[in-house]
Amino acid sequence: MKAFRLFTKQGQTAALVAFGIAVFAFWCWGFPHLLMAREQSQLFLCDGAYFLGRLAEAGGLARYVAEGVVQFFFHPAIGALLYALILVAMQWLFLRVLRRCLPAWTERHPAAAFLLAFLPPLGCWALGVHPMASFTFTIAVLLVLLVMALLPKARKSRMAVALLLTPVVYWLTGPAAVLLALPCLWMGAPAVVLLLAACVYGSSWLSPYPLRRLAGGIDYYRTVRQTGSLEDMRYDRMIRLRQWSAIIRESNRKMPQSEAARNVVRVAQFFKGQISEQELHQCLLHSERVINSQAAAFMMSEVYMQLGMPQMAQRAAFDAMESIPNYNKSARTLYCLVETNLVTGHPEVAGKYLSLLEKTTFYRAWARKMRQYVRQPELLRSHPYYGRMMTVYEQTDDTFFL
Repeated sequence: MKAFRLFTKQGQTAALVAFGIAVFAFWCWGFPHLLMAREQSQLFLCDGAYFLGRLAEAGGLARYVAEGVVQFFFHPAIGALLYALILVAMQWLFLRVLRRCLPAWTERHPAAAFLLAFLPPLGCWALGVHPMASFTFTIAVLLVLLVMALLPKARKSRMAVALLLTPVVYWLTGPAAVLLALPCLWMGAPAVVLLLAACVYGSSWLSPYPLRRLAGGIDYYRTVRQTGSLEDMRYDRMIRLRQWSAIIRESNRKMPQSEAARNVVRVAQFFKGQISEQELHQCLLHSERVINSQAAAFMMSEVYMQLGMPQMAQRAAFDAMESIPNYNKSARTLYCLVETNLVTGHPEVAGKYLSLLEKTTFYRAWARKMRQYVRQPELLRSHPYYGRMMTVYEQTDDTFFL
């Protein structure tokens, strides 16, 4: 009997490890473009004012932690690893909650309890594939499960503590605090739900958000649908990484439906010597027909920058940032704005954007390196990339063709 229990425990550990590996592989090799799309739609600052600003809104801690994790999606392998660890931790915490709240049932049905504990991570995994879903909801669920796992074992004490913590947990995580009703079982669950509803209504008087938005979570789900398709995100990632051969291979399998992605294919063909510069400009689609989503704006910003049109790249970058559904700023956009303002002779504006990027994690080193060109703009002419672009910009007309 002891050996059987040991085998069961080992089997559950192996199943949990296999689950983590599956999550990692799914995001690292299946949807790295979606990870990078989420990273480029925010600007996480290592700054106290930024932290306090997030705490000033309902669900702010969950949003702050989520944005701190999402910044690591800049490298999909690291992002996929963090994603896997978070979902594995979620399963472990929920299993601990089940064992604490339903000790007799979990003792009689350990396998069923183990499988039931996969419901929260599987639900968050499925929701995370949707382009409009935010990572904030996943972190909110994780934080609430952590609180639930720390509740007292005694039923009455657990109910009392859950009721006392409901307002605090709501303000830190948002409406995901409704999960606190689960440890209270049938007796205290209605009280937790009613208290949470009162907290949501009360927060509408303290926050500049409508009641409907607070009830659904400020940053749980994005209702604006102009983010672009997964195909757009895939081509956007490839042009961001300058993967010209990969772009051509992808288009040979299936020509993209998006006009912006087709422009990316033509740019890749030009850099691989398959079409001439004249052919490229003849078939380049007009901006008013192309920039119809956030992903398309990001793509066209890269296209225009590669073609030596910094003013149009700047316009597309602004369009991309203004189309972010939750009104975030974008680190990738600020990166582009630094480049375009340096090339077009506005170093003081570039310096303003660099001051923000210097507070980030993955853009800090680049921002500090580019600071020298703000102090001494004449040094930019000797740069192998920006110097050539300055020459092209000064010798050609960079117009907004419509």
